[in-house]
Amino acid sequence: MIFIVDIGNSNTVVGIYKGENLIRRWRISTDRTLHAIGKSTLEGLTSGVFYGFVGMVDRVIEESLKEVDFKPKIIATGGLAGAIASASNYISEFDRDLTLKGLRIIAELNR
Repeated sequence: MIFIVDIGNSNTVVGIYKGENLIRRWRISTDRTLHAIGKSTLEGLTSGVFYGFVGMVDRVIEESLKEVDFKPKIIATGGLAGAIASASNYISEFDRDLTLKGLRIIAELNR
């Protein structure tokens, strides 16, 4: 058996193959879940994917903080950032358009 996880921006697909045959497939939302412990396979997978993302982001932030001698303001931006920011121990702000704002500033400076 092969267990495959395809992680995307708005959803994740999990599939189980036996040989070349797909036995089971789940499409999982990457939105924040209500409970960490799922009451079904789908809820458990959804929770695992969401809190796995949050844990990954928080760990990168933890390791980065060890390398600086100041406390930075941590702002999240991007596809899943709003949901991850709501559960992160470190992200203090979410700005959906931060990258676009930065590009606008760069364009104005280069006029």
